[in-house]
Amino acid sequence: MSDSKKLILKGFLYTSVGLFFSKVFTYGWRIVAARVGVEEYGMLSIVLAVMSFLIPISALGLGSAVERYVSYYIGKDDRVGVRSTIVNSLKVSAFTSIFVSILLFLSSDFIATKIFNDSELGVLLKLFSVFLPLLVLDQVISPLFRVYNRLDYFTFVKYMLESSLKFGLALLLIYFGYGIFGVAFAYLASIGLSAILLFYFSRKHCFNFFKNEGVINNNISELLKYSVPLVFSIIAGFVLTSTDTLMIAFFKGSAQAGIYNVAYPTANLLLLIPAAMLAVFLPIITKDFARKNFEDIKNTYQFITKWIFVFNFF
Repeated sequence: MSDSKKLILKGFLYTSVGLFFSKVFTYGWRIVAARVGVEEYGMLSIVLAVMSFLIPISALGLGSAVERYVSYYIGKDDRVGVRSTIVNSLKVSAFTSIFVSILLFLSSDFIATKIFNDSELGVLLKLFSVFLPLLVLDQVISPLFRVYNRLDYFTFVKYMLESSLKFGLALLLIYFGYGIFGVAFAYLASIGLSAILLFYFSRKHCFNFFKNEGVINNNISELLKYSVPLVFSIIAGFVLTSTDTLMIAFFKGSAQAGIYNVAYPTANLLLLIPAAMLAVFLPIITKDFARKNFEDIKNTYQFITKWIFVFNFF
């Protein structure tokens, strides 16, 4: 078995175990949230749908650029290129996320009352806007663990620690009477903490981008040329996955959106196997591309598509 196939199987093992663990606790979190009240859960579903659009837009697709270019520079043994890509991506995403965060905070009441006719929604939007930069950091820094094949740390922090903390903290805050705002804070605090931990572990176990290893190249325009077109793909994904929640909320109200979102996550279980198989696919083939190992790319692609089809078909 080739090294690429071994890495894919290793990534599949870590990711599938982590995703299973995460799905269990996330289902528990959704059940806890739904118990607060259908209308309140509907409000939370609306905010999550809005954030599923704003987070990748704020990140400008730079997570994908990090995954692609860091893998490429590793294949070329270019440490300056690796550091430049990571640092520049963090700088740009920090600026855009803070800007969007301020904009969302200031417009949250307008969105809540004029679009969704629910004034309480504005409080949730403000809460999420405060955490937006950390949510974007999570998007940009996470690909490094796939690139450097350190899915052990990523699985523990992102899938196990984050999901269990989200569930446990939600239970605790509801017990003390914080209702849907406690559930929302549990969601945000768990992701925020995991983003900080991933940032720390990425420097310690992937690449210490704070270490001075030469002048940082200004490759921002190159990164954006690659990442910004991906934003349109992100928008298309948003239309496919979140427009339904927003349309139901707009025409039927928060309660109906809440009922819909209790059932919808079940269908997403079909994505578990492809997500696990594809965890390290792009970094592997990008490194092979940089080294001109085209036969390995072909074999890896055939291997992964075959097993995704087999698992999902049966």
